Amino acid sequence: MEELREADRQLSQECATSTRSDDPDNVDDDFEVQKALLTGGECDLKEKIWVELNKDYLRGQGLKRLKKKAHLRNGIIETAKKRKRDKSRDSNSKEMTATPAGSAKNMLMRRSYSKKINYKAIEGLFEDD
Repeated sequence: MEELREADRQLSQECATSTRSDDPDNVDDDFEVQKALLTGGECDLKEKIWVELNKDYLRGQGLKRLKKKAHLRNGIIETAKKRKRDKSRDSNSKEMTATPAGSAKNMLMRRSYSKKINYKAIEGLFEDD
């Protein structure tokens, strides 16, 4: 435990005495950058770990690529499925009314939320006097 504290003290002293530069081209003498950069062996190890963890994804992407090449060779053209467009909900829509009361009335008429509500009585709430 004492060794860890001593190592931490040394690192803090090195960081404090480090000449810090804000220039992005001059990162060779930056302590934090030097600790973050990986060596060739560390980079290879990290790549192997990533490939092992993501092998299912990589295999699926490879299958997609092979399927696409096979379809191109056979002349099969797959088109992307078109998504349904949502109805416009802006003020220019035909269904929109001029007043908030009209909008509330339309909503209640389209969706009956409960059988216990007297919707005819609610219509009287939105009438202009």
